Amino acid sequence: MNVIAAQASSTPIPLRPYPGIGAAFSDLIESISGAVDEEARTEIHVSRWVAREMHAATAAEINTLVEDATMHVVAGTPMPERPAVARRLDALRSEVAKQAALAQVTAPRSIGDVGREIIDGILGIISIADTDLQEHLGAVGTLSARIAISMGKDADFAETCKAVGMLHDIGKMAIHRSILDKSGPLNDVEMAIVRRHADAGYRMIVGIPTLQRYAEGVRSHHERLDGSGYPNRLAGDEICLEARVVAVADVFHAMTSRRCYRESLEPKDAINEIVRGRGTLYDTAVVDASLRVLGAQRGIQSLAS
Repeated sequence: MNVIAAQASSTPIPLRPYPGIGAAFSDLIESISGAVDEEARTEIHVSRWVAREMHAATAAEINTLVEDATMHVVAGTPMPERPAVARRLDALRSEVAKQAALAQVTAPRSIGDVGREIIDGILGIISIADTDLQEHLGAVGTLSARIAISMGKDADFAETCKAVGMLHDIGKMAIHRSILDKSGPLNDVEMAIVRRHADAGYRMIVGIPTLQRYAEGVRSHHERLDGSGYPNRLAGDEICLEARVVAVADVFHAMTSRRCYRESLEPKDAINEIVRGRGTLYDTAVVDASLRVLGAQRGIQSLAS
């Protein structure tokens, strides 16, 4: 039985290198062959193999090994079946490229040494006062990067989405805890104060040279496609794409997290809420990509944190 397929329903993935390149190559050939035969399991076969190996090899090395393995599979395929197999292998190559990009984005220093150190410092300060907010920022940053990769965007844009996600709610540090921790509904005045956090976050980072390119995304993460959001009631393409990505990641994590004023939603219910806003509140392409990511997360262990 295929080693990767056998692991498909179990966790955790054993994140250790194979004892030798020969073993890795043989397992990859078996994984690719299984994926070609079982179209629906393509992402499980290939992404699990990449996840297992990426920590021990560069993206270029992974891609070279995959190319060699796919050629081996093609060579062992009867001639009449080769066109269909080639189409399946193209899909596998695309999946490997996505996973390699995701590994690059989620590396500890992916945003750049100086920028990441500043962001880590900010989150460290936040953790002292509000561990829930720190956890939320980290989770939204990671999910935003995954959504960007699923949209087919490059690693640079995914890194931008990750950074904006990790910074999007820092403006809440300027809001009094009595409002943020209120167990009942907010009145109009309190809601207006809470909504200031988007502009507050913008002002906090716009003057920092290494972070200022993320400032507009931070300010716009509560804007909505139909113009019903805040603070500037932007609509459609007026909202920068990274803010549209972070908006969906933010909403999903917020809805699936317990708050002092409500219980958490089940992931499927949160997904349904997002789908209801597809094309009106939330960018269609972003929602579709988030469904792919969240669907995969329900059956596959997270590839990075």
